[in-house]
Amino acid sequence: MSDFELSLPRGAAYLREHYLRWWWFRSGWRRWLWLASVLLALVAVVVAFTASTQTLLLSAVVVAAAGFAQAVVPWLEFRRWKRNALGGLETMPDLRLSLIDGVLRFGAGPSVRYDVAGDVIDVPGGVFVYERGQAGRHVFLPRRWLADPKVLTLLSAWRPERAWR
Repeated sequence: MSDFELSLPRGAAYLREHYLRWWWFRSGWRRWLWLASVLLALVAVVVAFTASTQTLLLSAVVVAAAGFAQAVVPWLEFRRWKRNALGGLETMPDLRLSLIDGVLRFGAGPSVRYDVAGDVIDVPGGVFVYERGQAGRHVFLPRRWLADPKVLTLLSAWRPERAWR
């Protein structure tokens, strides 16, 4: 099989879409813990406004503050993702997909390549392709990229039995 490489532009919009898809469809228990803490904070706010004693009011305020502090975790985590994706560069490096001897590889620079031996997970709006298993290092391919004939050619050569549209 011949070698084939694509370079796909990534930007802040791509990274936001990638993170949001991961958060809603692949983050597992983190999403549920976040939702539970935000709901607990909202209940604590209601209790704080209806509290009849100082002790109950103070407890409700502390629980609400802790819950709302947890609510900003996805924003902080996204900032970390963006910092890691930039890798000290001014602009986001392009995503490179290559097919060499039947092995799909992905990476963000000329010397960074990860072999794909994991699962392909469909989510609304795109596909996650994992290096190993169903968690860890992965690449997100939005649906708009899957509509590109060059990307379809590469992915179909890698896994011809799968419908990529």
